[in-house]
Amino acid sequence: MRDMVHGTVSLNGRITGVCVMQLTELAADYQDEHTTSTQTAEMLEAETTERIRLDKEVKELQVGGFGAAV
Repeated sequence: MRDMVHGTVSLNGRITGVCVMQLTELAADYQDEHTTSTQTAEMLEAETTERIRLDKEVKELQVGGFGAAV
């Protein structure tokens, strides 16, 4: 492989190129995993908030609608 800067054939340049490609691929994989985990955390937070709201609403209905908690 020809080194574009120095015009020489460089085994080190080929190894470096492969390492850069592997690191680029790993970085892309990491970004995908990070995006997925962020979206999952956001969904979990929204579902937890909704559950707390619904639990509160049920308790209010039990106390207010029936006169005593069940």
